[in-house]
Amino acid sequence: MVSCKRFFACANLASVTIGDAVTASRDESFMYCFELTSVTIGNSVETIGVQAFQQCIKLTTLIIGNSLRIIDRQAFHKCYELETVTIPDLVETIRDNAFEECSSLESVTIGKSVQTIKLKAFKDCSSLTTLIIPESVTTIGNNTGNISNLKITTPVYAGHRRSIYIVSFSLANVCQKSTFRKSDNSYSL
Repeated sequence: MVSCKRFFACANLASVTIGDAVTASRDESFMYCFELTSVTIGNSVETIGVQAFQQCIKLTTLIIGNSLRIIDRQAFHKCYELETVTIPDLVETIRDNAFEECSSLESVTIGKSVQTIKLKAFKDCSSLTTLIIPESVTTIGNNTGNISNLKITTPVYAGHRRSIYIVSFSLANVCQKSTFRKSDNSYSL
């Protein structure tokens, strides 16, 4: 386990590889590592703690191992240079503000076990244009968006319309319950 605040504000840290023997990156473990550009999270890591990588402002590369189950609150908040994220299949919840203000984030692919995207998870990700949501997602929390160019894509759901609950998603004031409609293998609100 990478303990709480273990590398907190480590000024010269540029790259991190969390090995396969580690099971968690605890709260604030790499917070304020302003020079950090690359993070590889090993296949045995199950938890990324609260604010673990918050304000790693130069983080561009994020590789997440396939055992991850929890992306906790503000885990990657204000990682301004992060462009793409693939959430592994075992993750069930993306917690509050997990990727908030990742202003360069363009594309997110969410793993097939995620059921809930919590409050403000992608708030103010102003470059986000593609959010691939699996059929397992049933709830997207309040104010997840503020995203104007977003294209939401979900897998074909037996050729039928698929409903998902979106509570005050700040995309052109789409609220409460929205239905995805299939168009060219993607769905629109």
